[in-house]
Amino acid sequence: ATNLVGRTYSTIPVGVFLVSTATGSAFVPSLLARFGGRATYASVYLAAALGSMLATLGIYYFDGEPEKAFACVVLGSIPPGVAFACTNNVRFAVANFVPPAAAPKAVSYVVSGAIFAALLGPELGKYVRYWLDVEFSGSYLLALIYHLILCILSISIDWPPPAGTPQGGGRSVTELFRSVPFSYAVGMQVLTFASMAGLMVGSPVAMQHNGMTFSESTIAIQGHMLGMFAPACLSIPLVAMVGQLNTVLLGLTIMLFGAFLNFLGEEIFGAYVSSLLFVGIGWSWGYVAATGLSLRQIQPQEKFTMMAVNDCAIFTMVAVCMASAGSYFVGVGNNWYYFTATYICFIGIGIALTLWAIATNLMQDPPPSDALRDLG
Repeated sequence: ATNLVGRTYSTIPVGVFLVSTATGSAFVPSLLARFGGRATYASVYLAAALGSMLATLGIYYFDGEPEKAFACVVLGSIPPGVAFACTNNVRFAVANFVPPAAAPKAVSYVVSGAIFAALLGPELGKYVRYWLDVEFSGSYLLALIYHLILCILSISIDWPPPAGTPQGGGRSVTELFRSVPFSYAVGMQVLTFASMAGLMVGSPVAMQHNGMTFSESTIAIQGHMLGMFAPACLSIPLVAMVGQLNTVLLGLTIMLFGAFLNFLGEEIFGAYVSSLLFVGIGWSWGYVAATGLSLRQIQPQEKFTMMAVNDCAIFTMVAVCMASAGSYFVGVGNNWYYFTATYICFIGIGIALTLWAIATNLMQDPPPSDALRDLG
């Protein structure tokens, strides 16, 4: 996108992708309940493959017409965004295929699978961009192939019958958010995810501005993704030891430390790598613990409402931060320190609210065994 329209609008496609994710998050749980896994996943992944095809053909055939190519990329980002919302629900869907006692371990396997994506994704990104004659058209071709594979897998799986939407007894969205503990739990998920996403997307923009290569940006993102997912296996025992609120506080503190590492120098490659690594680690622990807190605030019949509200809120703010990253960086005079300071303020607000929650015993952290069960 930077090659097509410059830094100011370079993060708009990923922002549109995440707006689509936020929208999809609001109705995917209902689709799964009504139509089941096979119909929902297969149709959404097929649509995502078609969206990736539009982006591929747009970049390839509109070479030399950047505005048209960019429009195809933006429009082609919409169906994959909904597919991402479906993929986020895989961590819940896997529980349908194992005994209840094995569900926590199965979920951890699904989340841990992202480690392989962290290693392979950026590496593949460096090579597939040249698959076709026009740079980056091959990247969307690979996305097309991925989504077709996911579509075929979705059809081949023996899914359980649709569960149907639970009837009666649940609170409305307004009533859920009137609960201060629920609002805090969702707010911390939004804050950790949005801050992480803003710094993650802004870093390559700043790196390119300071003369660093695409390969260097890829290495930084690769380190960031490892930081996001490699520590995930430690989240549950960490929560069991210190409690969910303290884990949120620890995660936010590590994110704050990571953000401050950017002040080592905007032209120092190692500063970006180390910053993104620690931001990823802090996100992993803070986000997982905040997710556990939100699960403790609902009744079983409110599950689908919570999933929709929770993910919609998260990805709406993530979309705003990601879509605006490029223009905001330009707006602050291409000054990486000003950009970073904005997110330091956001993280600081999260730390202050968490200290307040601890001081007032807002969440009434359960004993270690109960905290472990909630995350499961």
